[in-house]
Amino acid sequence: MAANSLNIKPRVVEELATWPTEVDVRVVTEKPERLQQTFIAWQLPASFTAAGPIHELPHPFELAWVHRDLMQAALATGQYTAFIYLEDDMRLTWDSLISWATDQAVLEPLGFQRQFYRTEIAPWDGKQWLFDALQHVHLATYERKLDVGVQTRAHQHYIQLPEPYSAVFVASPTLLARFIKSPFWSKRVGVHRALHDLVYAT
Repeated sequence: MAANSLNIKPRVVEELATWPTEVDVRVVTEKPERLQQTFIAWQLPASFTAAGPIHELPHPFELAWVHRDLMQAALATGQYTAFIYLEDDMRLTWDSLISWATDQAVLEPLGFQRQFYRTEIAPWDGKQWLFDALQHVHLATYERKLDVGVQTRAHQHYIQLPEPYSAVFVASPTLLARFIKSPFWSKRVGVHRALHDLVYAT
């Protein structure tokens, strides 16, 4: 599932269509009819659909929260093994998803969650850069590390780096159910909404 405007990139949804499993993709937009026609033009499977907010949004930033109603309804069906949230310009490969599932099977029983970092191709050298990392980390002295012994593999080493990118997540049904019960599930635009209200109150 992805929350976005009409600016979704073809390679984002085309990548999801290559996954060797059944996927239902709901792309949230303020103009679902227009985006659905785009999906037809791109010859995407029928399981790729556009969805719009049920009610008029008080602020454009709230579009990023509409997917939560869809996810909660999907969880209630018991038909899904994973739930994914992406922004409209994020390409998530099948290999990345398998890597997440492999690590999450180790981390989830310990109370941890496998996260993602966003990389972008830099125009000046063509290499992948981690633009969301705002500070250098010295691994030898960094404290937020976890060493896990797994019977089927060698020791696995995990690290909790600063600033994980919150605009993408994958969750198992158990993890999503826990998220829904938390106070963070119903949180709305937050600081953006507060700034919006402040601007209109002056």
